[in-house]
Amino acid sequence: MKIGKLSYTRSDLEQLNDNKSERKDKWASDGLGGIFNGEGFTGRKDDGHRVFKAHLMNKEGFGQSPDCPFDCDCCFI
Repeated sequence: MKIGKLSYTRSDLEQLNDNKSERKDKWASDGLGGIFNGEGFTGRKDDGHRVFKAHLMNKEGFGQSPDCPFDCDCCFI
């Protein structure tokens, strides 16, 4: 599915999710050669953990605190 211009915020998911029951089934291109579904899942796994698109995290400025990437709370949704 092609969505409009990406804003690189959670609003990208809103464009994709017109029906919550289908959100895992719809996939969109991120414009950079990757894809994501209505949950933000990229389809990849690392050590059994699902990998999500970072730009779909909840807070602006995520990844920029001195505690990132493991001791922060900026990426929690």
